[in-house]
Amino acid sequence: MATLATWFDRLVGSGAGPETASAGRRGGGRGGIRTAAGVDGDGNSPYRLRAYPNDDVCFWVKRIDNSRVTSPGDPRARMAFWRFATAASLALLLVVGVLLPKSYWLLAGYQVHSLERERESLIEERKLLEAEEARLLSPERLEELARYQELVDPPPDKVIHLSTPEEDTAALRTAGR
Repeated sequence: MATLATWFDRLVGSGAGPETASAGRRGGGRGGIRTAAGVDGDGNSPYRLRAYPNDDVCFWVKRIDNSRVTSPGDPRARMAFWRFATAASLALLLVVGVLLPKSYWLLAGYQVHSLERERESLIEERKLLEAEEARLLSPERLEELARYQELVDPPPDKVIHLSTPEEDTAALRTAGR
């Protein structure tokens, strides 16, 4: 893994290529001192650069398995959670307690309105049925049906009474006991 100094060295570099830069990092080459262009014969340059900090540090990636590691529970956090849950539940109960009667009242109003409409329709239906019954049971219609089916009143000598008037009075007397 490269450090900022290594990246800077690669971008700006000493102009001598990667071999010289890596040799200078390892301590070889020009005695570990990087130079810019314009080196005079004795190795002194007005543009001498110091070594980059942490240039010799190498980073390694080590994979760590923390799947079996568990953190101990914080009792204060647990208490804070239960306080919050209790407060939220009480707030919810308060809101439901305030809104529930009003919603029941509203629903009851809708139900009363629908029942009133149903009552009116049933009254209209009853009126129509009573008119139909009166039409069907009218004496004129019954006489017409009797003539159509050839129903006539029997002559008085053909009428057989099942009970005599004396039996009727006996039944009345026994019912009074």
